[in-house]
Amino acid sequence: MSLTLTQGLLTGNTIGKLRMVPNTKIQERELSITQNQIIQYNNQFMREETWNEIKSTLSSRDEINTLILSGISINASGLKILGGILRSYPQIKNLKLEWNVLFDYPNEFSSFCDAVAASCIVYISLSNNKINSGMCEGIQRMIKSSKSLMYIDLRWNEIGNDGGKMI
Repeated sequence: MSLTLTQGLLTGNTIGKLRMVPNTKIQERELSITQNQIIQYNNQFMREETWNEIKSTLSSRDEINTLILSGISINASGLKILGGILRSYPQIKNLKLEWNVLFDYPNEFSSFCDAVAASCIVYISLSNNKINSGMCEGIQRMIKSSKSLMYIDLRWNEIGNDGGKMI
């Protein structure tokens, strides 16, 4: 099986060899989930209390399989906490971490990529996070090491040719 990179969008049946497909559009996969399977926080600053609330909810509700955390102004400690959540709660299969500024924290992002690789994440969207080519080594490790990851959305980042080659 192979993995396809199209305009920053990676998808495939299994994580394997990377092949470039020019001028091909891949529709964003619709998450087949219901409202009671989602924890969603958008456009707010995530405080420690909010992270604790997420952990508490995940501990008490096994049916939750999706985290949507868009525009949450995630910082270095937030990336560490989120990585721990992904490792501790294997029911999380889908993560949308869009519209954040991850390039400010390259070391923490690298550790976060390792946490994703060790988790049960199948779908991850990292679109519009200003991820640059210097951060692609972590993404490469994540793709190579993950046993579950099938879809990664990297649209609207600053990966460039060098980052694309590394991935």
